Amino acid sequence: MLKIIENDVFNISNRVKNIDKNYLIFYNTIKRRFEIHYKKGLVTCLEVVVRYPTLDYRVIVDLQKNRSFRIEKIMQEIEMHNKKIQESENENIKNDLISKVKVMMLKGV
Repeated sequence: MLKIIENDVFNISNRVKNIDKNYLIFYNTIKRRFEIHYKKGLVTCLEVVVRYPTLDYRVIVDLQKNRSFRIEKIMQEIEMHNKKIQESENENIKNDLISKVKVMMLKGV
């Protein structure tokens, strides 16, 4: 069972919200651990399992590292996607030029 944590001694729940307003902290009573979930509309999904028995500054540090890692990964994916698009466009231009040169050669131009 998940219990939402909205207030805590070190104000970690509010500091987590400052990192991303869609983060929610839960305590999983079955697994006896804290979890950070990400809220998308009406659905929440597990984002990070807190590896410490208490909520303290380490949770904030870990979340910031995780967020930075995700941003870097997303940027790499965008760059790879853009590179593939550019390569495809270059290939199309090359093929178009080859076709035009062949037509011109057949016409004797």
